[in-house]
Amino acid sequence: MHRLVVAISFALVLALGAPARAIEAVEISPAIAAKIDAALEAVTGTSGGQSPALSVAVLEHVKIVYARAFGVSDLAAKILATPHTRFRIGSVTKMFTAVSIMQLVEAGRLKIDAPLAAYLPDAPHASQVTIRQLLMHRSGIWNYGDAAFSNPHVAEPIAPAEIVELARSHPLDNLPGTSFS
Repeated sequence: MHRLVVAISFALVLALGAPARAIEAVEISPAIAAKIDAALEAVTGTSGGQSPALSVAVLEHVKIVYARAFGVSDLAAKILATPHTRFRIGSVTKMFTAVSIMQLVEAGRLKIDAPLAAYLPDAPHASQVTIRQLLMHRSGIWNYGDAAFSNPHVAEPIAPAEIVELARSHPLDNLPGTSFS
């Protein structure tokens, strides 16, 4: 269910949040980049395959001024990380999702107890579930994550829109607000 909540919440943030800005890449001085490199290499080691990956970006006035990766993204295969490596961050996204939603609430752009249908009328069970219930994992919406991990295709990429469509095809597991899942 977490992926579905993130997909729906991300759609809310996109629909109601600030307009996206392109991030322009610029360089910092070689001396500063060398200092950052040295500090990060001290943490991850200087020879490839020594440690799990670490990716760092430094922004100044919405511009990337430094982007580097260290370590390996796959310890078994010893694949070096790059600034474009996609990391599995799991439940860390819950915090960012909740903060983004609450910023929209504080700005008066979203009502936490409104039905999801007020913002995303085509979302699964949108007229039955509130934003608060989604954030509290009490919506009753079918749990994609449980189903995915019992499926041999769990490692295959799936688009958020596909997850939403899968959830649409399932009834609610329980009445919204009555059970944590």
